[in-house]
Amino acid sequence: MTDEMDNTGQSRGGYDSDGAAPSAKERVEATGEKFTKENAEYKKGKPFHRCGLCEYYRAHKCDLVAGYVEPMMGCKYFERD
Repeated sequence: MTDEMDNTGQSRGGYDSDGAAPSAKERVEATGEKFTKENAEYKKGKPFHRCGLCEYYRAHKCDLVAGYVEPMMGCKYFERD
């Protein structure tokens, strides 16, 4: 991920050279800041779409979302473990 200039001289906001937006994980790794629960749309999860089953979940913590995380909740960054 780079902060390149587009053809007008404006920053492309961290987009990759192929124009693809960085993934949530890439953004957190690049900035060192996790998403808020509000930004992540953190809410009650579904049986097969919840934090406890996500690859980013680690014992009430998330690699992408700040704060205490319940295993039965879910968010838009869910990735099956």
